[in-house]
Amino acid sequence: MSIFSAQIITFIVENKDLQSNSSDMGEIIKLIAGEGESKATFSIHRSVLCASSPFFEAACKPQWMKPDDRLIKLPEDDPEAIQLLVYWMYHDEICFRIEITERLEGATMKQQ
Repeated sequence: MSIFSAQIITFIVENKDLQSNSSDMGEIIKLIAGEGESKATFSIHRSVLCASSPFFEAACKPQWMKPDDRLIKLPEDDPEAIQLLVYWMYHDEICFRIEITERLEGATMKQQ
């Protein structure tokens, strides 16, 4: 299920715009999250990836990544979680989701 499906409402916490120009961010690294049918590929600028996490900074070093690959495999990670992480890396916003039924129940309780 996509986190942007009709059944999910996305809320943004903190509203900050990305200040950097994408042409200044350098090479692209591909993150492959999950396995099988749930596998998803995310393209992210190396500078953004390395600045966001010591794990990714280490993963981008030559001893872990072949120069021609520019690929990080995350087979045990949930693609939806990685999608939220990538969004945070670029927008400095934390997203969370609530099923519509939970949201509607809360709204109904407030009206009473």
